Amino acid sequence: MLILLLLLASRTGAAEQETYSFGNYWQTYELDGEKSPLEWLILDETDDAYLLITKYSVDANIFNHNNAYTTWSNSAMRKFLNSYFYNECFSEEEKERILLTTVKPDVNDEYKKVPQGPATKDYVFLLSAREAIQYFTTNDNRIAYATPFATIGHARIIGNKWAGAYTSFATGATCWRLRTMGMDNYHACAVHENGTISMGGDILFAPHYAVRPCIWIRKGELQ
Repeated sequence: MLILLLLLASRTGAAEQETYSFGNYWQTYELDGEKSPLEWLILDETDDAYLLITKYSVDANIFNHNNAYTTWSNSAMRKFLNSYFYNECFSEEEKERILLTTVKPDVNDEYKKVPQGPATKDYVFLLSAREAIQYFTTNDNRIAYATPFATIGHARIIGNKWAGAYTSFATGATCWRLRTMGMDNYHACAVHENGTISMGGDILFAPHYAVRPCIWIRKGELQ
């Protein structure tokens, strides 16, 4: 059963927002621990659907292998979200509620000539840089914190590097990836721990960027 929650003003200073509990994923430090319900913020809605993003950064992973030229359409991140995360987080009943979404490429407004690739059909995706500005209108509102699980990243070793979300020693905030390519197709945009957006991006195989998945879900199922 989906539970309506109220997100009170937080350390980010964000306005009150509705959140929903949907899906289950690891969130604690214990590698053999149990999954628990994820909280999602409502970013947008249509007559029959809601756009959701996880309240917290819930995992960490590379954007692509070996810093190989890519766009969102061919990225390891896209494959991770629509295979591993999708299957581990959602039950078969929950999957029926998630809409297959046309994810359109957005131009990088500072590097407009960088190819962003074709539109894709995804159940799970990341925000683009433009969407991060549209839905989180201030730097403070873009600040995100990671679950304990995201900071250990399954204790995964990717490309001889431990994959876990970087968190600021001073604030505890994390950096999270966007799907927009950066200064070229070897860099992907991200939100810094202070909420600013890196339009130039960072190298694709950097394993310390957190992940905030997005989904469109049928509105009727949330009422």
